[in-house]
Amino acid sequence: MRLRRVAFVVLLAAVALASALAVLPARWLLAVLPPAWPVALVDASGTVWQGQALIAVGPPGLRRTLPAPLTWQWQWQWQNKQGPTLLARHPVMAGPLPLSFGWHGVTVGAQQARLPASLLIAAGAPINSIDPSGDLQLSWPDLNSSALPERGPLLTVQWNQAGSSRVRVHPLGTYRAVLAREPSNVTTLKIQTLEGQLQLAGEGRHTRAQGWRFEGTAQPAQNADNATQEALMPLLNMIGRREGSMARLQFPYSNTP
Repeated sequence: MRLRRVAFVVLLAAVALASALAVLPARWLLAVLPPAWPVALVDASGTVWQGQALIAVGPPGLRRTLPAPLTWQWQWQWQNKQGPTLLARHPVMAGPLPLSFGWHGVTVGAQQARLPASLLIAAGAPINSIDPSGDLQLSWPDLNSSALPERGPLLTVQWNQAGSSRVRVHPLGTYRAVLAREPSNVTTLKIQTLEGQLQLAGEGRHTRAQGWRFEGTAQPAQNADNATQEALMPLLNMIGRREGSMARLQFPYSNTP
């Protein structure tokens, strides 16, 4: 009899919790995300169960808001046995993004997205000074917040038709950046040029002890004519420390010898 009472109380509590979530205002989610996160929700409406909000990308003080709202709805995923799953949708994504919550952290489903390169302004110096244009193609695999892969890519970003209002050369080129994991809790960042008049290359790594360290180079392509090389010089002065026709890229950012 006592076991039945306990089960009945637990059932009532579960029903009460589900009912509360169904009507809990979506704006409560604004307080859930940490302020320092590079993604924030703005003007949320609806409920925690089903609602919408604008997305602001970038660190505090430099965020840029995407024009279309993000919508979400909770569903129960019986096929993959993930249980309650939040399906988020946004026009920039190729399809719905599943987020599953469990004892082993939050699992984010694999997805692709397309964003305007102007959002790179939120990255701060020196990128914000060049007024970037073009578009960004993002892709990532299934990820779990408490169990990142020991080795492999976390995020791939391709910058297509890259441009800058500070230079007459357009487009500058197409570039790819890959954020990946290596053993011993090391995160790496590699940047390469796929094609273009401006050649970019660099590698960085993040460790718990030292944080982020990145070094790279930017220079005109070997086949660039004299007029193109001359036009790229002001841009090279903005993004790094000049050494002849090449600029040294460094993070933490430094433009001094």
